[in-house]
Amino acid sequence: MKLVKGPEAERVTGGLWRQFLISEIAGEIMLGEVQDHLYVEDLDFKGRSKDKVVRDAVETGFLDLIDDATERLSFYKKELEPYSDITELLSEKELKRALFHMISGHTHCFSSSVITDNPYYQCIKIPTVEKDHILLTMNDYLPGEFIQTYHDKQHSDNVFMHAEAGFFDDKVNFPVLLENGEVWMSLVMSEIESMEEPLRLARGKVITYGLGLGYYAFMAAQKETVDSVTIVEMNPSIIKIFNDVLLPQFPHKEKIHIVQADAFDYADHQADGEYDIAFGDFWSGVEEGLEFYLKFLKKTERIRKTRFDYWIESCFAEYYFRPVLMHFFMREIFGRDEALWENQHRIKQIQKQFEKFLYDKEIELNSAKQFEDIFKTPNVVQLVREFVMHYYR
Repeated sequence: MKLVKGPEAERVTGGLWRQFLISEIAGEIMLGEVQDHLYVEDLDFKGRSKDKVVRDAVETGFLDLIDDATERLSFYKKELEPYSDITELLSEKELKRALFHMISGHTHCFSSSVITDNPYYQCIKIPTVEKDHILLTMNDYLPGEFIQTYHDKQHSDNVFMHAEAGFFDDKVNFPVLLENGEVWMSLVMSEIESMEEPLRLARGKVITYGLGLGYYAFMAAQKETVDSVTIVEMNPSIIKIFNDVLLPQFPHKEKIHIVQADAFDYADHQADGEYDIAFGDFWSGVEEGLEFYLKFLKKTERIRKTRFDYWIESCFAEYYFRPVLMHFFMREIFGRDEALWENQHRIKQIQKQFEKFLYDKEIELNSAKQFEDIFKTPNVVQLVREFVMHYYR
C-alpha cells in the first residue's frame, strides 16, 4: 500500500491520529466500567428524554474517571505513550470535553420492550436446567446497570470509536448459558444487535455453526424466505438441552436440523453451494474468538456459492486490525513507529503479519477521501479478508 505524501496527507493523517487517540481512551474508560458492572442508581426516567437520562448517567458514572484519565495522561506521559500524545494536541479542558462528548454519544438508554417484545423472548420460556457442565438459567439487568452493546454503524464524526454501552429503563430478565460456571452465551442487546444483519440476509437453505441458545436458528426459521436451518454443534450436552427444552417451543421446529460435528471438520466436507447462507458463530467473544474467526474464514474460502457471514467480524476488524492500519499510516506519513495497546503474543504476531500485508498490497492512496475511507469498517473487513486469503497461515 503506497501513501502519497505531502501537506494534505499530513493534515488528514494527523486528524485521524487525533480521532484514534480520543476513541481509544474513551473506549477504554467505557468498557472498563462495563466490565466492572457500573450501576447508576436512582436515574429518573419518567417524562424525560433519553438524551437527558443518558447525560445524567454519564455525568454520574464517568466524570470522575474522565478527570482521572486526563490527569494520568498528563502526569505519566512516557508510560502512557502514544496515548498521552493527545495532551500535546488538546488542552486539559478540551480533552475532558471531547471524552465526555464521545462517551455520551456512544451510550444508549434502551426501553425494556426491546427485549420483552422480541419474538424469541415471547415464545421461549427458560427453566433452570443443568446437563453435565452446562447450565441453562435466567439472569437480569437492573435499570441503570451498564452493559456493552453492539452497533455495526459508522459514526460520521469518528470512524474509530467502536465501544458502545447502554442501560435499560426497567429491570430485564434474560436467558444465559454457562459452561463450567463461565458465561458462554447470554441473550442480551449485544447478541441481538450483532445478529440483525446476518438474519436480514437469511434465505433458502441456511447453515449456522454453533448452537448456543438457538437464537439465530429461531429467528431465521421465522422467516418465510428460509426453507431450512442446519445447526452444526459439537457439544452433546448443549444439543441435549436444546432438543429437550428449547426446540419443542419453536413455532417452526420442522425447519431445524441439528448435526453433531466440529465446525471445521464439517466445513471440510461441505459441498460448494449446498447452502445459500452460512453463519459462523462458535466463538464466545472478541479475544477468544479471533483465531477461530481467522481459521474459519480461511477454511471456508473454497466455498464460493454460499454467502458466509461471521459473528462480530466487524469487531475483530475494529479491535485488532484498524489500529495496525493507523500505525502503518503514522509510520509512512510521519516516520513515527507508534506503539499500540499490549495484546497477547499470538495476537501481536497476527498484527505483524497484517502490517506486512499492508506494505505488500498493490494499491495507491493519494487523496484525503481515500485516506479517510480506508479506515471505515467495511473496508477494513475487506482488507482482513484479503489478508487471510493470501497471508494468514
